[in-house]
Amino acid sequence: YSDSDEDTKRKVLTEKEKRFNKLKEIIGNIKQGVERHTFSTVETEFTLLLKEFEKSKKVIDETGIPSFFIRAVYLLEDKIKNFAAEDKQKLSAANSKSMVAISRKIKKLSADIIESLKHFSQVNNNIY
Repeated sequence: YSDSDEDTKRKVLTEKEKRFNKLKEIIGNIKQGVERHTFSTVETEFTLLLKEFEKSKKVIDETGIPSFFIRAVYLLEDKIKNFAAEDKQKLSAANSKSMVAISRKIKKLSADIIESLKHFSQVNNNIY
């Protein structure tokens, strides 16, 4: 053992922490892409998010769908729905296609997620 080994302790993460941290990281990338209007990047990250969500199914079945996931999908869907027509005209063809693809993927989400999105939407609308 060297001195540096003793100074840095490894933090052992639970399966839930690992999975949720990965989901949060991907959601952060999606938010950046939406802010920059690079929907081709957002589509790639959203696909990755859905794959990671499936990998996390065991943890999610135990704890329920995390609220940060529902919120992120809701905000993404809301952003795409309310994207101004003149801004859509400014998008490149690839970004425009990606935007449509993301909308389709959101509509194909499982019934549990759709139900949670509807509930989040109702709660969110009552707040404002």
